[in-house]
Amino acid sequence: MRKILIIFLLLSLFANYFHGELSAQELLPLETSRGIFGSLREWEEEWETFGISVLGIIFLVAVDGDVYNFVQENKSPLTEKVAKYIGPMGGGTLILPGFLTGYTLGKISEDELLLQAVGQAWESYLISGLLVQMGKQLTHRHRPSHGADPYRWEGPKLSTENLSFPSGHSASAFSLATSFAEVYREKYPWLPYLTYSLAGLVAFSRVHDSHHWASDVFAGSVLGWAVAKQVGKFHQEEKEEGGKWRIDLARGLAVTWEWSF
Repeated sequence: MRKILIIFLLLSLFANYFHGELSAQELLPLETSRGIFGSLREWEEEWETFGISVLGIIFLVAVDGDVYNFVQENKSPLTEKVAKYIGPMGGGTLILPGFLTGYTLGKISEDELLLQAVGQAWESYLISGLLVQMGKQLTHRHRPSHGADPYRWEGPKLSTENLSFPSGHSASAFSLATSFAEVYREKYPWLPYLTYSLAGLVAFSRVHDSHHWASDVFAGSVLGWAVAKQVGKFHQEEKEEGGKWRIDLARGLAVTWEWSF
């Protein structure tokens, strides 16, 4: 959370530098969050996906020990390199500066598509991150690095220990991968294969490095993907209505509605 506050302040500074307007995204996606959770009653196919995902998590929990042992027993120089160089892509150390870089490049080049992708990725990152933290505080599952028992769950409490379920790195990686894949799918049909492959390797590295069980990374991955899908759907409907939110930080945190997208 501390990193999120830091990046919020940095984005605010950049917004002021660029004439005080931070377009194509909301720093705090309150409207998007309300739109997503308000649409739950309209879900149909989404509930089917949710049910299948829950069944997948239950199945993986049952075989978590076997999957973890298989990964550990089959480590190789290649998997070590994947974990070392690709694994960190799901962490805030790289993701947060990436948002700044993407936003800056988008503003300088006036690339609305890039700004849209960065904006949706930012909102997905924040929303999925909040849901991940809620899941961690509700479950308090022990990490594999703390022992070989995948069934140690302490249940709801406020604590910073034993926060294995779900995987935050996996949720972040898939929320970003999905956001960029959705925005650039038509322009670059090959991009989803790249982004989802990288996100999958990030998730794999979390098991490889004993940070998570397979069910942790699966739950985080599905969560990040689902949130990013809903964020994209929300903005697509917003676009069809002909509007766009803008935040003007030069005159304080004010949100205005502009009729052009």
